[in-house]
Amino acid sequence: MQSKKSLRNEISQALIEGKIRFALIVDAEGYAIQRAEKSSPDTWFISQEVPDKFVEYFESNPLSVEVASSICKVTPDISVLSIAFRVEGWEHVTLLPLLGDTVVQLLRASTSTGLCIRFHADNGDVAMQAMFGDTVDLNKALTVAELHSGSDFIGHEPLAVLVGAYGQLDSRSKALRTQGPVNVLAAAVELPETLGAMMFLQRSLMGQTNH
Repeated sequence: MQSKKSLRNEISQALIEGKIRFALIVDAEGYAIQRAEKSSPDTWFISQEVPDKFVEYFESNPLSVEVASSICKVTPDISVLSIAFRVEGWEHVTLLPLLGDTVVQLLRASTSTGLCIRFHADNGDVAMQAMFGDTVDLNKALTVAELHSGSDFIGHEPLAVLVGAYGQLDSRSKALRTQGPVNVLAAAVELPETLGAMMFLQRSLMGQTNH
């Protein structure tokens, strides 16, 4: 069984290499959604940064993009909607925690039109968006999220989702190893209820936090 120290070291390395990143729920103008947000959930989307090459492959081969999704537990009391986009040589997984009222609003607005995910290239202003339109999984995710819409956040949620992102990264990398070189990336969506916690976690895991 993997030790906590070993796991923290591996997550830290994945963060340093940019294989695990953070994503945000943002409004139409690209500003992070806040608690008690007043803008319309119909305009919200998930925003995340990715390597330039991923965007280039995605844009040049839009018809070859494969999408897969699942709902999985990262702890006994925290589930995520996992959405994977795959193009030649790349696979990107986004993990949306199914907790809190913000996610409920986002999913309610997305069950009929689809969930918008926007990828921003690391360099330059290039951005592209993809729609996740699996209504079955969106409705399943909404049902789970509604059960936890009034959750009291106690502080471990961001770490649980980050560990879940590493688990997805590790398992998918191993599963795709026999299919030739595939760059696997994972993004953990940070919620308005925990905004700032992911950055603190990153500094802590990378030994940059002052004690």
